[in-house]
Amino acid sequence: LAPEVMAATPGTMVNPVFIDYSINDIFAAGMLAHYMLTNGVEEAFVTHHPNYSAETYNHPPQGCPRPIADLVWAMINPSFVHRITAEEALTRVDNLIEQAEPNLVWE
Repeated sequence: LAPEVMAATPGTMVNPVFIDYSINDIFAAGMLAHYMLTNGVEEAFVTHHPNYSAETYNHPPQGCPRPIADLVWAMINPSFVHRITAEEALTRVDNLIEQAEPNLVWE
């Protein structure tokens, strides 16, 4: 779960709490992408929630292209105000595909 979802405290019937899950899915997808980039041997953060931060982020391996590493970080940025939406992530992926070599064949 995204840090802001994990940090939410339950409300009561008198004082209900609205938990916004709208950008949780992009966080989860980013965590999966990071896991795949590291072959599953490295956690995205060296600490567990609630201490996710830029300082505790394990960057993808050096061989990872910078645009992909930047995309993954944008997806799992612990600050939800700086995290991209699914639509923004899709636009970035589309742009990466368009910039790929012209003879690249997707099957």
